[in-house]
Amino acid sequence: MSSHHKGIAGRLADSFATSKLTPLLVAISILLGIASLNLTPREEEPQIVVPMVDIMLPWPGHDASEVERLLLAPVEDVLMDIATLDYVYGISQQDGALLIARFDVGSDVEDALVQVNQALNEVDLPLGAMPPTTSSLSIDDVPVFAMTIWSSESLNEPLLELTDIAEEMAHDLRQEANVSEVEIIGAQHREWLVELRPADMWRHNVSAASVANQVQSMVRNMPLGEVVERQTRNHFQISTPISNPDDLALVPITNIDGDVLYLSDVATINQKAQPLRHIVWHRDHNQAQPTEAVTISVSKTAGANASHLTERLEARIENLRQHGVLPESIQTTITRDYGHTAKEKSDELIKHLLIATFSVIALVAFALGWREAFVVAIAVPVTLALTVLLSYLMGFTINRVTLFALIFSIGILVDDAIVVVENIHRHAVMRDARSWRQKIVDAVDEVGNPTILATFTVIAAILPLAYVGGLMGPYMLPIPILASSAMVFSLLIAFMISPWAAIFTMKPNDVDHQVHEGRLTRLYRRGMTRLLTSRRAYWTFFALTAVLMLMAFSLVSMGWVEVKMLPFDNKSELQIVVDMPEGTTLEETARVSLATADTVLQHPDVAHVQIYAGTASPFTFNGLVRHYFMRHNQHEADLAITLTDRHDRKRDSHEIAKQLRALVQSMEPVGQANIKVVEIPPGPPVLSTIVAELYGPDLEQQRKLAHAIANAMSEVPGIVDIDTYETAPVQRMELVPQPALMATYQIGSGTLLHELHTLSNPSLTLIPGQRSRQGMPLRIGMQREDAEEIASWLNLPLQTPSGMIPLSAVTQVVQQKQTPTIYHKNGQRVVYVIAEVAGDIEAPVYALAKLQDSIQATAQALGIANLPILHTNMPDNPETYHLKWDGEWHITVEVFRDMGIAFGAVLVLIYLLVVGWFKSFITPLVILSPIPLSLIGILPGHLIFGAFFTATSMIGFIAGAGIIVRNSIILVDFIELKRSEGISLRNAVIEAGVIRFRPMLLTAAAVVIGSAVILFDPIFQGLAISLMMGEVAATLLSRIAVPLLYAGFTKS
Repeated sequence: MSSHHKGIAGRLADSFATSKLTPLLVAISILLGIASLNLTPREEEPQIVVPMVDIMLPWPGHDASEVERLLLAPVEDVLMDIATLDYVYGISQQDGALLIARFDVGSDVEDALVQVNQALNEVDLPLGAMPPTTSSLSIDDVPVFAMTIWSSESLNEPLLELTDIAEEMAHDLRQEANVSEVEIIGAQHREWLVELRPADMWRHNVSAASVANQVQSMVRNMPLGEVVERQTRNHFQISTPISNPDDLALVPITNIDGDVLYLSDVATINQKAQPLRHIVWHRDHNQAQPTEAVTISVSKTAGANASHLTERLEARIENLRQHGVLPESIQTTITRDYGHTAKEKSDELIKHLLIATFSVIALVAFALGWREAFVVAIAVPVTLALTVLLSYLMGFTINRVTLFALIFSIGILVDDAIVVVENIHRHAVMRDARSWRQKIVDAVDEVGNPTILATFTVIAAILPLAYVGGLMGPYMLPIPILASSAMVFSLLIAFMISPWAAIFTMKPNDVDHQVHEGRLTRLYRRGMTRLLTSRRAYWTFFALTAVLMLMAFSLVSMGWVEVKMLPFDNKSELQIVVDMPEGTTLEETARVSLATADTVLQHPDVAHVQIYAGTASPFTFNGLVRHYFMRHNQHEADLAITLTDRHDRKRDSHEIAKQLRALVQSMEPVGQANIKVVEIPPGPPVLSTIVAELYGPDLEQQRKLAHAIANAMSEVPGIVDIDTYETAPVQRMELVPQPALMATYQIGSGTLLHELHTLSNPSLTLIPGQRSRQGMPLRIGMQREDAEEIASWLNLPLQTPSGMIPLSAVTQVVQQKQTPTIYHKNGQRVVYVIAEVAGDIEAPVYALAKLQDSIQATAQALGIANLPILHTNMPDNPETYHLKWDGEWHITVEVFRDMGIAFGAVLVLIYLLVVGWFKSFITPLVILSPIPLSLIGILPGHLIFGAFFTATSMIGFIAGAGIIVRNSIILVDFIELKRSEGISLRNAVIEAGVIRFRPMLLTAAAVVIGSAVILFDPIFQGLAISLMMGEVAATLLSRIAVPLLYAGFTKS
């Protein structure tokens, strides 16, 4: 056998079998892998770069329809010309517009911001519109660490004192390397407040603008130049004499008559807390009442190791406590630590990786012997080490997807080593004159070519998955890249390192592990002989196989196996968003939020709740996409819910979310509050699970259709948290100057506006404060109670040439309805209806199917004869009404479409490879035939485990196709080898099923064992089921089907 010309596998084995370089390569590979593992940043989820640029377009005094027509539309037009732009979301409202420009996945954040600013420079803004402001956002802006501080003891001024402590802590945390931004949420600051007394202003004949101008002059510091004294040049400036409220009280004020009085004659000066526009509470099971609190959130720089950073932040916080910055009475509750969860998850998966590796080695030891297992024990770690090195060099982080890619690869990559070792083992028991080294080289050379082909068919099956686009593309990208790389490394190691290891560990003429045909093998021979000799038996087998296929597919069509993008994950945090009607006071929003928190805490798996009324909680990646960080209105609130440790609870977070939703719905009525439970999605975030986008030529008709669809959704069990983006009508009070009366009193429009501007923008300057790093603002205005009363405004004194008059003398108050907010997407008017699925329906595809008929009936009731429904593309005719399904369904369609295309590419690539190898157009069809057989195991497997058929299930099916084809190649190659030796067709196909079944079975067992460790992961369970059940079914059936088909096609 050694006399023939060696292939590349034989030549590599011959060169490295006894080379001194081989052990060095093993050692260097292992060391580089360990170093890469320690250097690679750890994160819980892959970092999907989706640059977003927010564009604020203020245009004070103009309603939503004017803003839409004259400001929003022109800006949208220029933005749509940017090539890398994916979507432009426009929001037109009273006094301005907001645009959100979302760029293609993977675009550079800075480039996106530059392109937006360049486009804005081309727009001619309408008169009175203020310059636009832009800010870029990406995944790195999401806080990785959040901590709430609260007091276990009663404080005199809790929010002020907590803010002082938080500012000191934030200042210290900003010094830590790799910290991008530190934000304090819920802070309240002090201010110097000059509260004007209208009655005394009337008595002393002074106006608000006059007082503000004179106070401003007294508190201003201004450079005057330089002066020379005693041959020295000195800076010269005028400085304020004001350092405390008593100094302010003595500021001289001149009235209309020229009389001088003191500021204290017309105003009260106080140092007090700023008006409360938001508030944060901490609530847990140990508290009878919620405690006022402040939250500190920290985001990291791009590429920083989250686990290392959060560890250092916690060390700094402990150091601050030891140095007295954080008193003993001040408690800290860490509400988010993505570094800890990333480390915990990665450590757990690395443990699973090791379990899978040792399990596969144990399998080889059981099947072939401990010496053969030792060879595999060298090959697998070296392959994994090189793959980890490549992952580090390519910029991947250590996260659940990269580690799952490695775990998923074990069952595949070990196959090369198994095939080589099994054949070495077979040659070892042959009694001939060859040396032990020559036997090993011959064994490697014999299986080398089919192993190369089989390996590249697996790569051809996996690599096209990198084609998947959209948000899901970069999420799953490490799987095809790292798995394909691992296959290349495993092939090289099987030819270079495994022969070297075999020389020193295995023994020639080892009869202990010779294979003797057992009862099942003899049964297989008899059965195959019957199938090959009886035409009826032959077709009966394939008919039964077809029935099994149909039965498997029926599981999906009957709804016993449901299709979903990704299953819900088991997270440690949930969120509840509370939306009250616009105009609701902070006090009412707080009341509803606190009642909701009390209800939520009834659940035993809730550890604590942070309540954010009038401000946003630290946002997640989901919140970044949904722009939750902009929830700063007094009618909005967030509840950030931290669950107990996942190891200490029986329920997963999705089950808890459903139970919390039921608890909230059982609350006493809370007015018109819209309360929604928000889960962190397992994959790419979307606006909502179900999003109905309604386009058309008439906005009122779109709104009617939206409300009708929302009502239709409410009739479907399992569709929950239904909402529209439509706002309730809001009354606006307008103060309208009367030109004739202004002329009568000889008061100019500039004077009137100056007076009102003074009181509506009361901040004058910052004065250094002893307890504030930012200084305290000096504000002048009405007393806070008066500022909320229209009568106080109308009674303000205005200065005229003939004396003082009230504001009501030259103005009129008019009530107007405020134009509702108008939404755009890619330049088209849109009305949104959003919803979630939970309970009876867990996947949007089934909800949309149930809505199909009712939506068309609803449209027809509104006079729309036919409502076209779109799934991926935007409407191309704005004069026709359209419904586009977005949200999770949009991503589902894109992902399964792209995977379908990738699978088609897989079949073509494998077919081309096999045609080139076997030089036949028919043989590749035989080799590809077992691929659909895997579904006989995959779909029932999902039913048995009660799992969704998800995107990861599809990945498992496609990747499994490569393994199945590999086994087919081994069978067909062996058949042709035996036929070339003169053995009959019938005996050749039977011998192939007997002799090559052991490596096939070992491969299947390795895949099953390697995948078993991820079987109970919420996200990748589908991948594990597809690999395990598909491989078992395909291996057992292809042992019969492939030889039969080969024989059938060869005979014909």
